[in-house]
Amino acid sequence: MTAQMPDLIIVGGEELLLLCNPLDHYFRITGRPSPFRNGGTALWRGYVATWSIDDGRLWLTDVPNAAQLFPDRSLPIPATWYTGTLRIGRGDILEYVHMGYGSVHAQEEYLEVQAGRVVARHIMDGYDVLRHREERSLRSARRVAGWAGVIAVVSGVVLRGGVIATIGSWLRWVTAGALALALVVFGFGLQGYRTSRRTLRRYERQRRESAAA
Repeated sequence: MTAQMPDLIIVGGEELLLLCNPLDHYFRITGRPSPFRNGGTALWRGYVATWSIDDGRLWLTDVPNAAQLFPDRSLPIPATWYTGTLRIGRGDILEYVHMGYGSVHAQEEYLEVQAGRVVARHIMDGYDVLRHREERSLRSARRVAGWAGVIAVVSGVVLRGGVIATIGSWLRWVTAGALALALVVFGFGLQGYRTSRRTLRRYERQRRESAAA
C-alpha cells in the first residue's frame, strides 16, 4: 500500500491534514457500501473529504456525492457516528513512509472523539512520535532475539548431550533444524535491535540540530 492522500480538517481556522478517515466508520456502522471507486494507488478510498472542529464537535463539511451519501441532509453534518482518535499532521514531514499514513510530521495533534464530540486533545512533537515508534521496534527486536537465543541454547544442549540418541535420528534432524532456524532468527533480531538503536541516536541528533536552527 502506498502513501495515501489525506482528508483535510479545519481547526481554529487553520487547514490541516487529517491522517485517518472518519467517513469509513460511517460506512461500517451503517452497513452501507462506499459509492466511491479506487482513485489510484495514492487514493484507494476514492475520495478526499473536508472536516472541521467547531464548538467542540466534528463536522463533515465537504465530500463528493454528498447528496447520494446523505439524501435527507445537507452539509455540514455533525459526525455523530464517529468515536475514536483523530490524528492531525502539522508542519513539514520529518520522516516519509511510503505506506498509508505512516509518515510523521513535525507536530502531531490527537483528538479523542466520542459520538462526534471532542473529549480530549494532546499534541506531540514529531520526534517524540518517531522515538516512541522506534522504541517499540527496539523492544520487539529484543524479545525476538532473546527467545531465539534461548531456543538455540536449548537445541544445542540437546544435540551435544546425546539426549535424543535413544529416541531416533528423526528427532536429531528436527532439533538441528530448530537450532539453525533459531540462529537465523536471532541474527535478524539482533540486527533489528542494532538498527533501532542507530535510528534512535539519529532522531536525537536531528532533534538537537532542529532546536539549534
